[in-house]
Amino acid sequence: MTPRFVSLILVLTMFCSCHRIRHKISETKNAVVNKIIPGEDKKKLFADRFKDIKADSVNIYTDYMGVDYKEMFNFTCSPADMQKIVADNHMELAPNPEEGLYFGEDFSWWDKEKMRKIHPYTHGKDNEDRQYLWYDPATHQAWYIIFSL
Repeated sequence: MTPRFVSLILVLTMFCSCHRIRHKISETKNAVVNKIIPGEDKKKLFADRFKDIKADSVNIYTDYMGVDYKEMFNFTCSPADMQKIVADNHMELAPNPEEGLYFGEDFSWWDKEKMRKIHPYTHGKDNEDRQYLWYDPATHQAWYIIFSL
């Protein structure tokens, strides 16, 4: 075999290997980066985000992409716990009732129609993490999203 032919075989082998590795990394990243959090991981993430809050029926979605991220939570809690979340996160009523709705993903538990009727609490400004919290006092259901811009 000529050295040129050997070089060509070597380059093609490396290209195919790199493509397979890139594809495997991409599959792994997508499986880890965008996910609905199950079981014990869900309890830990909720406890880390909301100190001393007792909640039921917790749903969580996370999306981490480099330095950007989004975490979405849906849960039920008492009005006192909801006020604690507002105070702990230095939140205020948003100036626009529909503010924050467009940052969420489409899940059955992320009820945008119901949330649209609730004036959210918010915290954050340009170049900071943004947070929104909607709370329905009739059902004690809360929706919370935090994300980077």
